[in-house]
Amino acid sequence: VSYTIYPRALYDINPADAPLLSGYSLKVYKHDEDPEVAPDILVDGLPQCIYDTGREGGPGEEPVVTLASFITPEVVTDPKNWVYKIVARDGRQPFDTLEFNQMKSGLVYEEEYEGQDVLNSFFYPGMEISQIYYLNDVAEIVLYPVGEGPQPGDGIHGEGVNLVIDESIYPVNFADLPDPDPAKGETETQRLLARLVPDGVISLYTMSGSFSYDQIRVLYDYRLVPYQGGDECFPVTWDEIGAEADPPMVSLSDQAPFATATGLAGCGEIDDLFTIEMVRKVIVDDGLEERVFYWEDLATVEIDGEEVVFLDTLLDEAGLSQNEKIMNDYYLYASDGFGTYFPFGHHHLEDMYFRPLANRTFVTDEYPAMRAYGGRYSVKALLRIELRPVPQEPPSIFAEGWGWLSDPENPATCYGCHVRQELNIPVNCAQCHSMP
Repeated sequence: VSYTIYPRALYDINPADAPLLSGYSLKVYKHDEDPEVAPDILVDGLPQCIYDTGREGGPGEEPVVTLASFITPEVVTDPKNWVYKIVARDGRQPFDTLEFNQMKSGLVYEEEYEGQDVLNSFFYPGMEISQIYYLNDVAEIVLYPVGEGPQPGDGIHGEGVNLVIDESIYPVNFADLPDPDPAKGETETQRLLARLVPDGVISLYTMSGSFSYDQIRVLYDYRLVPYQGGDECFPVTWDEIGAEADPPMVSLSDQAPFATATGLAGCGEIDDLFTIEMVRKVIVDDGLEERVFYWEDLATVEIDGEEVVFLDTLLDEAGLSQNEKIMNDYYLYASDGFGTYFPFGHHHLEDMYFRPLANRTFVTDEYPAMRAYGGRYSVKALLRIELRPVPQEPPSIFAEGWGWLSDPENPATCYGCHVRQELNIPVNCAQCHSMP
């Protein structure tokens, strides 16, 4: 009887006798540490093996090191208590974090990228790693704790406030606020209202650092509610709460330690503030005006046990008829200013839906080709949708049943697939999608 033993992951393979990759290092650190003083983990002393990455133009079998090998005892002694994010030198990073077992199945190898020899990451076939199939020029691994950080619960009246975000309640205790900053007008009894939306809670929603704290806060309008109810203040934007000039404050009286909010235009004084509700919003800009819509007000559909909103429903609420929808292209902008182009045709926005708890868009399974749409069917931290009219004449093209649509191969009607602020990133639209 003979047996063949297969390793569970590359991490389990007996290493090569001598290091074959050398001279490279990754900076590995915990998310709350200073990267400048974090250790550089050299590849030379790590276990290596020979593996065929199958990369185009590659030499076949080549030396590789698993990502898990970089998590040395110098970094942490308990690697399964952390999740990981790999980051490229130019700041690119996947939106999802990796568990340690997944790190075992990812590898790095040497390749020339943009004129220099770098380490690229790769997950070998069969691994269900969302959107992290490869990443060029890996420079860092950032660690985030599993199951740590603020926990949901109810605040105690007189000792703090309740911060409500995406159906979860987090207590924000006055005693836990940072020391007062006199330069910002703070004293022991006078604090910035922004302190009651603390980084510690918001960090749970940044997709492990893919977005800054303020890029998450700006996705919401705020409803301020007194303890006994009554005159609530809504909507209040984060731009108002986090203003640098004349910021709104809360007063904490020594005799009655309840929060009294002042300095908000149009709200007056809010006595005994106890609940701050973050209400998820999206802005629709049709070129004439910007309108704010709240996901909680839109019709929902249950998918996988969660109430979701289809973007087509949002366009209905914005007053667009079916014919008007087809006559526009759409840019979906995240809160970091990154925009993604979608034509309304061939089922893009029709079959995209938004999951508030995951803070990202998804598509239905009815059109499997959508999932090969360059990964762009999923827009994270969606803040605004801009409509761009399609010229109803050449150089647009006419599609039977759809009317005039942008020609993906004609730069006169294709704005580019991606936009960051005012810069169109030069991607040929025909490479990202095809016409119906």
